[in-house]
Formats: sequence, structure tokens, C-alpha cells
Amino acid sequence: MAQSQPTVVLVEDDDGLRGAVAGMLAASGFRVMPFATAEAAHAEAPWDTAACVIVDVRLPRMSGLELLQRLPRRAAELPAIVFTADDRQATRDAAARLGVSAYLQKPLHGRKIIAAVRAAVAR
Repeated sequence: MAQSQPTVVLVEDDDGLRGAVAGMLAASGFRVMPFATAEAAHAEAPWDTAACVIVDVRLPRMSGLELLQRLPRRAAELPAIVFTADDRQATRDAAARLGVSAYLQKPLHGRKIIAAVRAAVAR
């Protein structure tokens, strides 16, 4: 019996970047559920079956870190990867307090994303 693909929830407001990351993850064997906003992900993501969540820190309205704080109980235990172009220490500290698995700085590098997701899903 074939193993099912781990589901990765991806939240990124930039259409091009969201599409590129989703494509790269899909090509690496992951099922990707992409969302353009934190609100949409919060309401619609398959939190009970997701293996990992990837969020951009800076999103319109609700930030990626806010989303991680508001996740349903089951999802709060998911490994989370954040990425951002805003690499201030306060942002790093906030992400660390939330227990993120990886903190990636933009511009993103494909191998780093895939390695971070594989490590997060394996834990």
C-alpha cells in the first residue's frame, strides 16, 4: 500500500512565490494546500490532517505569526516554518517563542525550503 503524501499548508500572499513554492513542494512529493491569506488558511486549511505549515510573516491583515498563535489545538502542535524578508531580531524572537521548526529569510532557496519541510515532517 502506497504511503500518502504529507500535506503542507502554505500561506503566502505573493501569487508568483506561492505558485513557485507550491510547485517545488509538489515535485518533491508533498500535497500542498496553498492560501493567499492567513484568514483563508485559518478557516479552510485541513488542520486535522496537515503535516506542516509554512507561513510568510508579513501578510495583509493577519500576520503569519498571528495565524500560528490562533491555530486550532491540533494544528498548534504542527511543525511550522516561517519565512520573511523582515529579519529583525524582534521577529526572530517572536517566531522562536512560537517554537517554529525553521526560520528562513527571503529570498528563498529551493533546497533550504525542501530540507526544512522534510525535517519538520519527519519529527
